[in-house]
Amino acid sequence: MHGTAAVFDRIETFAPHQRKGLGSALMAALDALAQQAGVSERLLVATEAGRSLYLALGWRVLAPYSTAVLATR
Repeated sequence: MHGTAAVFDRIETFAPHQRKGLGSALMAALDALAQQAGVSERLLVATEAGRSLYLALGWRVLAPYSTAVLATR
């Protein structure tokens, strides 16, 4: 939780446990916590692999996400 927003990031279901409804259940539980906390906005950082689940749960894409790393010297 951050101010009036709940930020969902780094959520993963390990491969042997995928496609069993666990991701959907986890997202529902996290959303319930956000609602109990009274936050008005939910933000999700997701990979392309997770996109189909989140779209099925009613999320929509606002902007593409990419990761960059600055090499250490």
